[in-house]
Amino acid sequence: MPSSMTDHRFQFLLEQFKLHSKRLCDLQNERSKITTWSALAVFGYFAWILTNTIEVPINLVVTLPVLFVLLGFGYVFGLRKIIDRHSAFLDHLENEMFRTGAETEWEKFKSKGHHGRPVRLLLYTFWSALLIGTVGFSIWLSQVTPISTTQERMERDSNDPSS
Repeated sequence: MPSSMTDHRFQFLLEQFKLHSKRLCDLQNERSKITTWSALAVFGYFAWILTNTIEVPINLVVTLPVLFVLLGFGYVFGLRKIIDRHSAFLDHLENEMFRTGAETEWEKFKSKGHHGRPVRLLLYTFWSALLIGTVGFSIWLSQVTPISTTQERMERDSNDPSS
Protein backbone atom coordinates (compact mmCIF):
# COMPACT_ATOMS: atom_id res chain seq x y z
CA MET A 1 0.00 0.00 0.00
CA PRO A 2 1.45 3.41 -0.95
CA SER A 3 2.22 5.64 2.02
CA SER A 4 -0.04 8.45 0.77
CA MET A 5 -3.15 6.23 0.65
CA THR A 6 -5.38 5.88 3.68
CA ASP A 7 -6.34 2.46 4.95
CA HIS A 8 -10.02 3.14 4.15
CA ARG A 9 -9.24 4.10 0.58
CA PHE A 10 -7.08 1.02 0.11
CA GLN A 11 -9.84 -1.21 1.53
CA PHE A 12 -12.38 0.42 -0.76
CA LEU A 13 -10.18 -0.16 -3.82
CA LEU A 14 -9.48 -3.72 -2.73
CA GLU A 15 -13.22 -4.44 -2.41
CA GLN A 16 -13.78 -2.90 -5.84
CA PHE A 17 -11.03 -5.11 -7.26
CA LYS A 18 -12.65 -8.22 -5.74
CA LEU A 19 -16.08 -7.20 -7.01
CA HIS A 20 -14.91 -6.59 -10.58
CA SER A 21 -12.76 -9.73 -10.58
CA LYS A 22 -15.81 -11.76 -9.63
CA ARG A 23 -17.92 -9.96 -12.23
CA LEU A 24 -15.27 -10.71 -14.84
CA CYS A 25 -15.38 -14.43 -13.96
CA ASP A 26 -19.18 -14.39 -14.05
CA LEU A 27 -19.18 -12.79 -17.50
CA GLN A 28 -16.72 -15.35 -18.81
CA ASN A 29 -18.89 -18.16 -17.43
CA GLU A 30 -21.95 -16.61 -19.06
CA ARG A 31 -20.10 -16.39 -22.39
CA SER A 32 -19.21 -20.06 -22.11
CA LYS A 33 -22.79 -21.06 -21.29
CA ILE A 34 -24.25 -18.99 -24.15
CA THR A 35 -21.81 -20.57 -26.58
CA THR A 36 -22.64 -24.08 -25.42
CA TRP A 37 -26.41 -23.60 -25.29
CA SER A 38 -26.52 -21.83 -28.65
CA ALA A 39 -24.84 -24.78 -30.35
CA LEU A 40 -27.13 -27.25 -28.58
CA ALA A 41 -30.19 -25.19 -29.53
CA VAL A 42 -29.26 -25.15 -33.22
CA PHE A 43 -28.48 -28.88 -33.31
CA GLY A 44 -31.64 -29.66 -31.34
CA TYR A 45 -33.73 -27.50 -33.65
CA PHE A 46 -32.40 -29.25 -36.74
CA ALA A 47 -32.90 -32.67 -35.13
CA TRP A 48 -36.49 -31.79 -34.32
CA ILE A 49 -37.13 -30.47 -37.85
CA LEU A 50 -35.71 -33.64 -39.40
CA THR A 51 -37.81 -35.95 -37.25
CA ASN A 52 -41.17 -34.15 -37.28
CA THR A 53 -43.66 -33.24 -39.94
CA ILE A 54 -44.51 -29.57 -39.78
CA GLU A 55 -46.96 -27.29 -41.51
CA VAL A 56 -44.83 -24.15 -41.60
CA PRO A 57 -43.33 -22.39 -44.63
CA ILE A 58 -39.87 -23.81 -45.31
CA ASN A 59 -38.33 -20.32 -45.48
CA LEU A 60 -39.23 -19.76 -41.84
CA VAL A 61 -37.95 -23.19 -40.86
CA VAL A 62 -34.49 -22.66 -42.36
CA THR A 63 -34.18 -18.98 -41.36
CA LEU A 64 -34.74 -19.44 -37.61
CA PRO A 65 -31.50 -21.31 -36.80
CA VAL A 66 -29.44 -18.75 -38.72
CA LEU A 67 -31.15 -16.04 -36.68
CA PHE A 68 -30.35 -17.98 -33.46
CA VAL A 69 -26.67 -18.10 -34.40
CA LEU A 70 -26.51 -14.41 -35.34
CA LEU A 71 -28.20 -13.34 -32.11
CA GLY A 72 -25.95 -15.62 -30.07
CA PHE A 73 -22.83 -14.25 -31.75
CA GLY A 74 -24.03 -10.68 -31.19
CA TYR A 75 -24.59 -11.41 -27.51
CA VAL A 76 -21.17 -13.05 -27.10
CA PHE A 77 -19.52 -10.15 -28.93
CA GLY A 78 -21.28 -7.72 -26.57
CA LEU A 79 -20.06 -9.76 -23.60
CA ARG A 80 -16.52 -9.51 -24.97
CA LYS A 81 -16.79 -5.73 -24.98
CA ILE A 82 -18.00 -5.75 -21.37
CA ILE A 83 -15.23 -8.17 -20.36
CA ASP A 84 -12.65 -5.85 -21.96
CA ARG A 85 -14.09 -2.91 -20.05
CA HIS A 86 -13.91 -4.77 -16.72
CA SER A 87 -10.38 -5.86 -17.57
CA ALA A 88 -9.31 -2.26 -18.18
CA PHE A 89 -10.95 -1.20 -14.92
CA LEU A 90 -9.08 -3.94 -13.01
CA ASP A 91 -5.86 -2.57 -14.48
CA HIS A 92 -6.82 0.92 -13.35
CA LEU A 93 -7.68 -0.28 -9.82
CA GLU A 94 -4.40 -2.12 -9.49
CA ASN A 95 -2.49 0.95 -10.61
CA GLU A 96 -4.47 3.09 -8.16
CA MET A 97 -3.87 0.68 -5.27
CA PHE A 98 -0.17 0.07 -5.76
CA ARG A 99 0.97 2.97 -7.96
CA THR A 100 2.89 0.63 -10.21
CA GLY A 101 2.76 2.90 -13.23
CA ALA A 102 2.04 1.64 -16.71
CA GLU A 103 3.24 -1.91 -16.00
CA THR A 104 0.72 -3.30 -13.52
CA GLU A 105 0.65 -7.03 -12.91
CA TRP A 106 -2.64 -7.24 -14.79
CA GLU A 107 -1.08 -5.38 -17.72
CA LYS A 108 1.98 -7.65 -17.60
CA PHE A 109 -0.29 -10.69 -17.67
CA LYS A 110 -2.17 -9.32 -20.67
CA SER A 111 1.05 -8.41 -22.50
CA LYS A 112 2.64 -11.85 -22.32
CA GLY A 113 2.06 -12.18 -26.01
CA HIS A 114 -1.51 -13.40 -26.11
CA HIS A 115 -3.90 -10.60 -25.01
CA GLY A 116 -6.59 -13.26 -24.77
CA ARG A 117 -6.07 -14.12 -28.45
CA PRO A 118 -6.32 -17.91 -28.10
CA VAL A 119 -9.73 -17.69 -26.45
CA ARG A 120 -10.96 -15.03 -28.86
CA LEU A 121 -9.64 -16.93 -31.86
CA LEU A 122 -11.32 -20.07 -30.61
CA LEU A 123 -14.62 -18.24 -30.05
CA TYR A 124 -14.55 -16.53 -33.46
CA THR A 125 -13.65 -19.82 -35.13
CA PHE A 126 -16.45 -21.62 -33.30
CA TRP A 127 -19.07 -18.99 -34.12
CA SER A 128 -17.91 -18.74 -37.74
CA ALA A 129 -18.07 -22.52 -38.14
CA LEU A 130 -21.48 -22.63 -36.47
CA LEU A 131 -22.80 -19.89 -38.76
CA ILE A 132 -21.35 -21.44 -41.93
CA GLY A 133 -22.59 -24.89 -40.92
CA THR A 134 -26.04 -23.57 -40.04
CA VAL A 135 -26.38 -21.64 -43.30
CA GLY A 136 -25.08 -24.61 -45.29
CA PHE A 137 -27.39 -27.07 -43.57
CA SER A 138 -30.32 -24.68 -43.94
CA ILE A 139 -29.68 -24.39 -47.68
CA TRP A 140 -29.37 -28.15 -47.98
CA LEU A 141 -32.53 -28.65 -45.93
CA SER A 142 -34.47 -26.24 -48.12
CA GLN A 143 -33.40 -28.23 -51.20
CA VAL A 144 -34.28 -31.71 -49.89
CA THR A 145 -37.37 -30.85 -47.89
CA PRO A 146 -39.98 -33.59 -48.10
CA ILE A 147 -43.33 -32.85 -49.65
CA SER A 148 -44.99 -32.91 -46.23
CA THR A 149 -44.06 -29.29 -45.61
CA THR A 150 -46.12 -26.44 -46.96
CA GLN A 151 -43.94 -25.90 -50.01
CA GLU A 152 -45.86 -26.08 -53.24
CA ARG A 153 -46.41 -29.66 -54.31
CA MET A 154 -44.95 -30.56 -57.63
CA GLU A 155 -47.61 -32.18 -59.79
CA ARG A 156 -46.36 -34.92 -62.03
CA ASP A 157 -47.33 -34.74 -65.62
CA SER A 158 -49.57 -37.70 -66.48
CA ASN A 159 -47.77 -38.07 -69.81
CA ASP A 160 -44.37 -38.32 -68.12
CA PRO A 161 -42.96 -41.85 -68.61
CA SER A 162 -41.25 -41.80 -65.20
CA SER A 163 -44.59 -41.78 -63.34
